[in-house]
Amino acid sequence: MQKLPYELERFIFLLASDSPRAIYPYLSVARRVYYWTEKILYDAVILSDGEIARRFLSCILIRPDFAGSAVKSLWIKHGVGSNTVTELLQLCKGVTSLALWNTPSYKGSASRKLVEVLNTLPLTQISLSLSLIYGGTSSESPYLPSINIFTKVTHLELLDGWVLWSSSMGIDSLHQLTHISLRVSIKRTVAPLLQALLNCRNIKVFVLRITEDHHTMQEWLEAKDIKDPRIVLVDETSSELWEGGQHTVWMYADHVVR
Repeated sequence: MQKLPYELERFIFLLASDSPRAIYPYLSVARRVYYWTEKILYDAVILSDGEIARRFLSCILIRPDFAGSAVKSLWIKHGVGSNTVTELLQLCKGVTSLALWNTPSYKGSASRKLVEVLNTLPLTQISLSLSLIYGGTSSESPYLPSINIFTKVTHLELLDGWVLWSSSMGIDSLHQLTHISLRVSIKRTVAPLLQALLNCRNIKVFVLRITEDHHTMQEWLEAKDIKDPRIVLVDETSSELWEGGQHTVWMYADHVVR
C-alpha cells in the first residue's frame, strides 16, 4: 500500500480534527496521530468544580511542558480553591483566554500570589470578579491600571455587581481595551460613569450584563441620554454564551455590533 507523505498525512488529520469531539476516533489510529491531535483536546479546558480541577492538576503536574504549550483557554468555575487555581495557572503558562468564576476570595498573600501569576500569563482575554483580587467590596476603590495584567488584555469582563457605583476604577485609562463587559443596574449604576467609558473610542464593543429585562434597561439608557451602537445587552448570567471554554459572548457581541 502506498503511504502518504508525512506532512500531508498530518495535515489531513489536523484538518479533520476541527473540534475536540471530532478528535476521539483518531486518537487510537496510530501513535503519531495521537501526538498530532492530542493538543487540540486541551486547547480549551473547562473545570466545573473542585474535584475535576484537582484531577486535572494531578494529570498536568507530570507533564508541565505539555500543559504550558497546549492549554490556551481556561474556564475555572465555582468551587475551585485558591491554591488549586494558582497551581493551575503556574502550569498553564500559555493561556491567552481566562475565566475565573470560582467563588473563594483571595486575601493577603493568596491575593498577591494570584496577581503575580496573572501578570506572567500572555493573556488577551480575562473574565473575573475584582473581589478575587481586592477583597469583596468596592470600598477599596480599585484602580485597574495599577495591576499589569489589566494593561495588557484587549477583552475584559468584570463580574462584580458594584462596578460603576462610585468610580470608573481607571478603566478609561486602559487604552488597549477593545471589548468590555460589565454588570449594570438601573438602581445602582452611575450613568455619567457609564457614559465616560463610552467616550473611550478605543472600545469597539460594550457588553452590558443586565438583571432587568431588555425593555426596562433600554428605557433607562434612553432616559439617561445614553445612545451608542456599540452597546450590546445580554442577560446577567451569560454562561450559555460559552462553548468549549471559548468566550463566545465576544463573538456574539461582535456579530450584533457589526
